[in-house]
Amino acid sequence: MLSEKYENQVFAEKVKILEGTLTFENCIFEKGVYIKGDNKRYFLVGEVVRAVFNSCAFHSKGDDPCVALWTRAQGEFVGCKMFSEDYVPVRIDT
Repeated sequence: MLSEKYENQVFAEKVKILEGTLTFENCIFEKGVYIKGDNKRYFLVGEVVRAVFNSCAFHSKGDDPCVALWTRAQGEFVGCKMFSEDYVPVRIDT
């Protein structure tokens, strides 16, 4: 299982989280975050993809949300701010 922690970083490109558990503290996401879990959900196998965000800022423009959660993905947001000009800040799909 992939488990990493990022602190005080600026991510200029969209961040894609496809495995493991990641923790972000005081980070800035200039083009949003995409979190996608295991698409074999009907068997309930595989690990859940999880990301924890503490005091982070999310930005988006155009047709992209600040955060997109897909297929058995989990996101936890504590003390975060989301800024979106043209789209919903969070998109949740199965």
